[in-house]
Amino acid sequence: MRRVINLNLFIELVKKAIAVEEVQFISSLYAFGSLARGETFGEASDIDTVLLLKNKERIPWKTMVKLSQAFKKLDKSLGIKVDHVVLTQDDFLELLSPVIILNSSKDGITILGRDIKKDFKNYLSKCSKKKLQKSLLKYAMFQRHHLRKEMLHLDSDKISQDFLDRLTKAIILLAKDYLFFSTGKLFTKKLEISSNFSKTFDNKYKSLPGYAVKIRERKVILNKQQKIDFLKDGFSFVEKYTSDMEEKYLDRFKERRINLGSY
Repeated sequence: MRRVINLNLFIELVKKAIAVEEVQFISSLYAFGSLARGETFGEASDIDTVLLLKNKERIPWKTMVKLSQAFKKLDKSLGIKVDHVVLTQDDFLELLSPVIILNSSKDGITILGRDIKKDFKNYLSKCSKKKLQKSLLKYAMFQRHHLRKEMLHLDSDKISQDFLDRLTKAIILLAKDYLFFSTGKLFTKKLEISSNFSKTFDNKYKSLPGYAVKIRERKVILNKQQKIDFLKDGFSFVEKYTSDMEEKYLDRFKERRINLGSY
C-alpha cells in the first residue's frame, strides 16, 4: 500500500533525521510545491526543498556529510525522493532564479529555522525586469550545460532513471519560466503548466511538458525506444528554448557587460 505524505508527517521526520549538532549550522529549511500547499501525495511525487546554511567562513566537512546522510534517511523514511539545494543564506538570493524565488514566496513554507519569506519579498521588490530576463537565460543555459555533459556519457542501452527524472524536471521548470515571461503569469501546479504551455507554445514541443509530468509522476511506463525518443525530444526542447532566449537577450546583456559565466 502506498504511503500518504502530508506536511505534519514531513516536519516530524525532518526533526528526527537532522541531529541537534547539525541544526546549529542551519539557517532555514524551506519546502515548496504540493507539500507546502498542504496537499497529500504518495510515492509518485517528490519534495522540493532548499537548505540554507548560516554564513560561516567554514562549515565542517563532517557536518556536510551528516546533512547528506540525513536527507538519505529522510528519503528512506518517506519512501519518496526529497530534492534539496544546499546554499549559504547569502548565496541563496544571488544564485537562485527570481522566478523560483517568486514561486517559493507564494507557494512555500519554512520547515525548520528562520522564516525567509521576508527576504524573498525584499529581494523581489528590488528585482527589475532585466534582472528577471537575465535570470531566465542563465537558468536555461545552466540546464543545457549540465544536460549536454550527461548526454555525452549516456549509453542508450542503459538510460538511467535519474537522468530521465532530471530531464523531466528541467522541462517542467523551463516551461514554467517560458510561461512567466511570455504571459506574465506564474503557474505553480504541474497540470496548469502543461495545459497553459500547450496553448502558448505553438510548435512540436507544445505537449512535451504534459508528457514530462506523466513520466515524472510514473503515470507512463516507457520502454527502451520510448525512453530514447523522449530523451531526444526533451533535450531538443532544452536546446531550442535556450537558443530562443539567447537570440532575444544575449546581445543586450553583453552590451551591459553582464557576466553570464561559462554556460
